[in-house]
Amino acid sequence: MIKTTFEKGVEQGIEQGIRRGQHELLINQLEEKFGDLSPRTRKRVQALSLAEARKFGIKLLTAESLAELGL
Repeated sequence: MIKTTFEKGVEQGIEQGIRRGQHELLINQLEEKFGDLSPRTRKRVQALSLAEARKFGIKLLTAESLAELGL
């Protein structure tokens, strides 16, 4: 099936929304565990791919510091 430009745009918007939501959740979890994040750390989290953000979310469960997460 051929997708229209509109359908492609909708799919892209949904994907971006999911990615943004995942990053916001991860930032909230990091701040809850480690306190306020620096602007640099926030940018690094927001630059993660969706797959990387999911991996960080799992690592966050056992991490003792931001440094342990590479942040």
